[in-house]
Amino acid sequence: MIVPRYTQPPIPPHPVLDRLSWTASKPGRSFDIKRATEDIREALLSLDQREVTLSLVQEPAPPPDPQELQLFLQTIIDRASFDGLVEIYLSNLQSGEKLHFAYRAGEYLPVDIAFTAASTIKIPIMVSSYRRLSAPISENTKTLLALMISESKKRSFRQAHGNSARSNTRTAPCNGGYAKARAEKHFPSRIFLHGRTVIRTLSDTR
Repeated sequence: MIVPRYTQPPIPPHPVLDRLSWTASKPGRSFDIKRATEDIREALLSLDQREVTLSLVQEPAPPPDPQELQLFLQTIIDRASFDGLVEIYLSNLQSGEKLHFAYRAGEYLPVDIAFTAASTIKIPIMVSSYRRLSAPISENTKTLLALMISESKKRSFRQAHGNSARSNTRTAPCNGGYAKARAEKHFPSRIFLHGRTVIRTLSDTR
């Protein structure tokens, strides 16, 4: 049998939990059955061209199994002796396959837990800042925005937009809790979390 001899299925990576690593994935190979069928048919009907070269097609290695990936991530959390609450959401944009779980101290919890935005709120602030700043952006402004991200320099954001920027502080309910943030003159008008408005500000509010 030719097909079993030359066909090799792709092998996905597998976790090695004792070393917290992964085995290497391997691509597979298979015959191009459609092309082989056509070539063999032509060879059978030919009087002089009786040989056929069968073509092999390489198959890409599949991604890790979601359950194995979840076990690997859980092992990392346990080995680190982290007793806090962890929620992980991963989505394969090609296959649509998702991995979503919440975990704390060896126990799985219901997902879709509301977390405080904390410093992640800096990302939409920076994006909104670059959208509103006129080019070319000065090196000083870039430095101040970088400090706002890396060192939580609250004063840096105000300096990046000028000393005339006024600030407001407002709170809005979010999944039963409250989110509070400092809103500058150029703060984005809305930020959403789990489909609800967390912060609503008007840039020209006096």
